[in-house]
Amino acid sequence: MQAAALRNTFNNLGHLSLYSGCYAAGCVLLVLLAMDLPMDWPALGAGLATTWFVYLLHRTRVARRPGVTWSQRVLYYGKNRSLVRCVLWASGVLSFIMLFFVDPWACLLVPASVFGMLCYGHGSDGKRVRDRLYLKNAVVALSMAAFCMALAFFGAVEFPGDDPTMATVLLVLFLLVLSDAILCDFADTEADQRTGTRTMPIRFGHARARIVSDTITFGSALILLSLWLIGSVSPVVGLGVPLLIVSTQFLLRRFKAEKLRHAVDLRMPLAVFVVFLVVFSSST
Repeated sequence: MQAAALRNTFNNLGHLSLYSGCYAAGCVLLVLLAMDLPMDWPALGAGLATTWFVYLLHRTRVARRPGVTWSQRVLYYGKNRSLVRCVLWASGVLSFIMLFFVDPWACLLVPASVFGMLCYGHGSDGKRVRDRLYLKNAVVALSMAAFCMALAFFGAVEFPGDDPTMATVLLVLFLLVLSDAILCDFADTEADQRTGTRTMPIRFGHARARIVSDTITFGSALILLSLWLIGSVSPVVGLGVPLLIVSTQFLLRRFKAEKLRHAVDLRMPLAVFVVFLVVFSSST
């Protein structure tokens, strides 16, 4: 009974989009480590809360559409309307608070993110941005990477605009999110087919989509490794992050459907946090 309760709690937190927020916090931490910026806990909290709020808002909007596929997440929303509504607005308020501590101007990231989310899903089935093959995942990857980079640099004393490492770290982050977005589409294959959403699992099949995701992940790891070889990032970051990301890429094959999405969302923050602990322990 206890194991079943833990599994239910784990799944429910995933339905509430908490793990999506954790993913963004992991991306912000990766930027801080790679760019050798001071630890900014409000930025991590802001990444978590803002992404949590925007993703939960998007998913609850989708769940209210007529004819939506009755997935476990949609069923959970239907049975827990009050809880979901409270979590949604609590995460929104927390987002503004954490962003204010980062920088008052950073609060503009909330309406900007919501506007981007609405544009992403606007239109009729089959004609929205989120329905376009390649563009669907690329837009998510670019927006997430840019959002996390912005948060990391809002609290920086000086913006390193002339540092070529910044563009390379942005590329690495873009590729990692792109790879993970492909895997997250596995859980929505049935719903995407009904709404005319073209994804890699639908277009090429799950096996080929996994190969594409693996290839992109390996490419991002090689780029990060090259940054270490030229001395732009520390050995712990340049070696540790690629090692953990690539090795756990194979472990993700053990997860199916919605559990795969949860595993993908948690893989990034856990891997980067392990590297952070190594960096922190070696500096003390």
